[in-house]
Amino acid sequence: MPPRGYHAKSASDYPPMTAAEYEAARELLNLNGVNFARLLGQSWRNGQRFQAGEPIPETVARLIRTIVNNRLSVDEVG
Repeated sequence: MPPRGYHAKSASDYPPMTAAEYEAARELLNLNGVNFARLLGQSWRNGQRFQAGEPIPETVARLIRTIVNNRLSVDEVG
């Protein structure tokens, strides 16, 4: 995960998000899989897919990294 305050110049500056990184962000926010997917604007099924290792869309990965890097709470995001 890029360090806090990192500003990518383009989407290609970000490495693909792994299932482990997705899961770590979910745990950091203390959310279950369904609520984390909802927070990200995704279906619960997409959340299951991401946790299983299917590719996470760049837009979703950037949202997650923004939340984590800026230490935002669920209330600040939702």
